[in-house]
Amino acid sequence: MPLSFTCPCCRAHLKVRDESFVGQTIHCPECRVPLLVATAPTGETIARQVSTEKPAAAPEAKKQANLKGQQTSTKSSARRHSTSHETTPEELPFPTFPGSVGGSRTPQIVAWSVAAVCLLCLIPFLLPSGKSNLDTEEPQAPDAPLTGTTDPNIAAKKEQETAGKPLEKELPLPETPDGRLSALGQLLLEQAAKNGHFPTGTVDSGGLPAAQRWSWQAKIAAERDNPLAIPIDWGQRWNDPAADRFVRRPIPRFQNPLAETQTSEDKYPATHFVGIAGVGTDAPLLPVEHSRAGIFGQDRKTRIEDIRDGVSNTMLVAGIEQHPGSWAEGTSTYRAFTREPYIHGPDGFGTGQQKSMFVLMADGSFKEISSEIDPTVVRRMAAMNDGLPLDPECRASLPMHRQIPSRLENHPNPKERSTPLLRLPCSQPQ
Repeated sequence: MPLSFTCPCCRAHLKVRDESFVGQTIHCPECRVPLLVATAPTGETIARQVSTEKPAAAPEAKKQANLKGQQTSTKSSARRHSTSHETTPEELPFPTFPGSVGGSRTPQIVAWSVAAVCLLCLIPFLLPSGKSNLDTEEPQAPDAPLTGTTDPNIAAKKEQETAGKPLEKELPLPETPDGRLSALGQLLLEQAAKNGHFPTGTVDSGGLPAAQRWSWQAKIAAERDNPLAIPIDWGQRWNDPAADRFVRRPIPRFQNPLAETQTSEDKYPATHFVGIAGVGTDAPLLPVEHSRAGIFGQDRKTRIEDIRDGVSNTMLVAGIEQHPGSWAEGTSTYRAFTREPYIHGPDGFGTGQQKSMFVLMADGSFKEISSEIDPTVVRRMAAMNDGLPLDPECRASLPMHRQIPSRLENHPNPKERSTPLLRLPCSQPQ
């Protein structure tokens, strides 16, 4: 255990490592006076000054000790004083060197500094072409393809270094729900152009139930929000403990800054944006040509040309404010309109505004729709193939009990689950 005591000469607070120093002589680092570490009758550690001078020189040693006691403000002043008298080897703070005065290291420091500067100046002349031996290739720009080499190992290494990292040119995420929707829409349109279709609601995992599959948002997060390049096993359950490093992180691009709930009911970081599956409880399972089908479905691959009602008239993504689920869970990232009122209603749609909400359209634009909007318009915006205009005056739609069955298994005609509903012409109002 460390022992603390005070120098009797300069009153500096000193400390030694343990009791093994008791009975030994040390030098005060401030005044350089030799001290004997001892134990007082009270049990506390003290230090006694030890005289190293000959008896004849006692008056001179006392005079020097008094002089040193007056110079405790800084180490430098104490060391300057030590050069004014003959210093014994026992008092030297450091080993002496030829040419040094009183053990001072200043000449050696200056000499080594000059040598180091000279060596640095000579390096460019000693190395060929002014380069270090470690630099054998021209540096490549982060986004530039590898040139001047056909070594596949170098290309594989660069690909591994950049895998899972966000694009360097990607702008910071907006702090508004409509801004987040627009940014998400840009990514989805890029994927549709690259893959030929919008992503499916869940990732095909070879037999897992939909609730255990990964989501389309997890695919985006793996590419854009995975700086540590955490490996993902798309064939395992999304909530498998082995995936916790990936799924337990909040992903800002899927979160509404105005949302109050940031986690799901099972305490996973939540998503506040869902793909629109269409109209009705069975909408995620409908085929792409169905009149109630939306762009997102459990396994639905929707192409741009499949959206026959027009990309500017069809919803792609909307915000939710009730019952959010994990961004990694497949069934939590798409939702259908099933019960009125559709905005701030039982389906949980909303983006934080009191009397409206923002929705992302399939062309990448966003719209703010009022909570007082005619429900017919919401249904027609959610379905991509109903063949009806966004005009509430046009009532040429099928009865609600056929458009929105209460439950899929209770549908009056099971064959109609996969059959497009009849499109009726809309007569112009008189």
